[in-house]
Order: sequence, then C-alpha cells, then structure tokens
Amino acid sequence: MLSPKKLRSGPISRGILPLLIATLLIPSAAFARLTLKPDFRFSQELDSNVFNRESADSDFVTRVAPAAMLEFLDDLGHMRLRGGLRSRSYADNSKLNAIDKFVNFDVKRSVTKRTTLTSKGTFDWREQIDQVQDADVVVRDARPDQTKQNVSLGFIHSLTPTTNFSFSGGFRNENWSSIPLAETTSLRRDSDSLFATAALTKALSGNDAVRATVGFDDTSYDGAMGITGAVAGEDTQTISILAGWARAWSNVLATDVNVGFRLLDIDTDSTATQKGGSESSTGLVGNLKLTRVFPKGKLELSVNQETRPGSGVSSSLDVREFKALYEGKLSERWSYDIQGSMKDRESASDRRVEDTAAPRVDLPDGMGGTFRAIACNDGTFSPTILNLCTRENNIDVRLFGAKAKLNWRVRKDLFSFLSFEFRQQESNGSAKLQDYDGARVMLGFRYAPPIDLSR
Repeated sequence: MLSPKKLRSGPISRGILPLLIATLLIPSAAFARLTLKPDFRFSQELDSNVFNRESADSDFVTRVAPAAMLEFLDDLGHMRLRGGLRSRSYADNSKLNAIDKFVNFDVKRSVTKRTTLTSKGTFDWREQIDQVQDADVVVRDARPDQTKQNVSLGFIHSLTPTTNFSFSGGFRNENWSSIPLAETTSLRRDSDSLFATAALTKALSGNDAVRATVGFDDTSYDGAMGITGAVAGEDTQTISILAGWARAWSNVLATDVNVGFRLLDIDTDSTATQKGGSESSTGLVGNLKLTRVFPKGKLELSVNQETRPGSGVSSSLDVREFKALYEGKLSERWSYDIQGSMKDRESASDRRVEDTAAPRVDLPDGMGGTFRAIACNDGTFSPTILNLCTRENNIDVRLFGAKAKLNWRVRKDLFSFLSFEFRQQESNGSAKLQDYDGARVMLGFRYAPPIDLSR
C-alpha cells in the first residue's frame, strides 16, 4: 500500500510531472495571450508585539517582496507560473530577519467540451531564524530552514447540462532542517500527506444547487525530540463526508452551507517514554457562508466547525472559526475593507495515555501475592499490562483578530495602502499557552505593470 512516507523518495512527484507536461501540450485555441506580470511590494510597519508574548516588545519592520508571474490565456483555459521572494528586516531584532522564497503554478485546461483538467502546486522555502533571548529568558525559539510542497491534479467533468463531477488528489510535505536541541522547545515535525477529494454538484434551478463531497487525507508525522522529551511518530487518516446546498435568494443575497462528519483514526508509535496505540473519533464538520451585496460594497460572513488531528499535542482538536469581511468602494481610486475573526481550538478529549517511564511498584493482589503496577502521576496505580494511566491534556485556545485597510490606486499600475491590525490570544487548560495581544500599523506600496509578450 502506498504510504505518505514514500513521498520523500520522489516517485509521486516524478509521476505528476509528465501529467503536467501533457496538460501543457494540449493544443491551444485560436485566441492566445502571453503576459509577464512583475510585482514589487514594499511596506513599513510598526508592530507592538513582535514576539507575541505577555511582555510585549515593539519594533519597526521593513518588508520587500519582489515577484513575477508568467500567464498564458486562450479559449481553452489558463496556465500561470509565479515565483518570488519575501524579505523582512527588523530594526531592533535582527535575528528575526529572513528571506523566504516561493514558486506556485495553476493550470486549468479544457480537453473536451465536457472535461477540464486542473492542477495546482505551491513550493515554499523558509529561511532559518535564530533563537532570541532577553537576559536568560528565551522569548523566541529558533526556527530551522523549512520546506513545504503541495501539488494536486484533478478534473471537472460535465455529466449533464446541470450535473458536474470533480476529483482532485495529490500530496504535500513539510520538512525541517535540524537545529541544536537546546535552541528550541517547539516540536518541528516532518510530515508527508496524500489527499483526495471527490464532489458531485447538481443545479436544481437557476437559484439552487446541491452537492455531495467526500474527502480523504493520510498524514504521517515523524517522531520529534524536544527539551520536554520525545514525541512519538503518528499516522492520521481522515475521511470526511459532507452535503451542501447553495442558494441565491436574490440578486444581492446568497448562502452556501455544508454539513457532515469526519472520521479520524490516529496510530501512535511507541517511544522509550510513551506507549503506542490507536484511537478513533467522529466529529461534526460544517460551514455556513452568507454573502450580501450592497451598492458600494460586499459583506461576507462565515462560520466553520471541524474536528482534526492534534498532531502530537492532543488526541484531536475541535476547531470553530467565525469570520466577517466587508469590502467597500469610496470612489474609482479609493476602496477599503474591514475584517474580523475569532478562532477556538479545544481538545476533543481532556486526557491522554500516560508515558510508560513512570515508576513501577509491586502491590498486594489480595490473595497473598503481588502484581506489578505503574505509579501514575495523579497518585493512582495501574497494572503494567493495562497501562491505564492518563494525564491532563486539555487545550483551550481562543484567537481574536481585526483589521481595517484603506486602498488607493495612485495610477494604473501603482497602488498604496494603509492598514491597522489587532490580534489577541487567550488560553486555558493544562496545556496553557501564553496570553498576549498586539497591534500592527502598516504603510505599503505595490507596483505591478503587466508586459504583453504576445506582440
């Protein structure tokens, strides 16, 4: 059976490449345009809490992001290739300076009147950040070099004039370079994933459409070592089944709702201090989106609920997210947007199996003999053969965010913006995180002159 861990050897990435090349070689229609789109962004910001901790440290940050996109358009679809750099420079905390790189592509091509092929990919390379200390206190863990890949290939097929079937599948992975153990308490876990999604959409009328979606994800996490001890490798398998309904209530009001459930299986490896095992859970998955159009703006409200793997910090997490976005237009050159969000992450289970390195003791069995038991941290005892010890593992984190942004189109290819952003984190439970709040003011410019290469 194909395992996500085999992705690192490269056969899947090598297998997708010929398919992408074949997609690109599909004959083009009569109309075609090739455009190069340079994109240069510069911004200066003041951040009141660059380390996101209770004791806030402010700093000025300069961000420079040059990029370019090559876009091919014709009657059959599009092909886009984009790459660039993202650099940040801190006035007082130079150890946070870094230059990240990225490349992504997006392909959509009609191969017949009823079938369209799609493919997307993102590749990110993030530069190492050194550890930051204030006296003897570590205020920011070191972050090693990181690479991320996400590639998918799929198709959309029209079964009837009102019914479409779509499928996409691919892989993603996340890899970290090694850093000295003493420089970080965070878990940097390499992971590899295979995923697939299939959806059937049926238009009932001009205003209504229903759909059924099935998704699968198999992710393998490597074991990791932190100052607090070893964390076992894990393999999580997730199956989600959803039913959806989209409706346009009028020309200015539309809703989109999806409801279903997610089946989650987690297999944990054993370590010297942790017993391996398996567990399964079922969680509710659902989201609702409302869109309201106004004469000079658009409002979007969304609610999302899901249960997902805790990735070594918890058996599984219930995640709830609320978002609001309003985009408005003041004139031909001036626009603005206001957004807010709240995200809750809470453990689906408050306890987890205790590590197996706890002391062993001999206890009387009531029949004149003794039995071997584990001395649990909460003062109870468990027979060694059962290992019923558990430990508190409750996670309850709430994140707030709000942002207001004013946009000015200086001329056709030159843009400027001014934004204010607020963020806050609150947490409770045995796995409590540091509470903090912070604000960011940013002034930036963007220059993006398209260059037509078809002439």
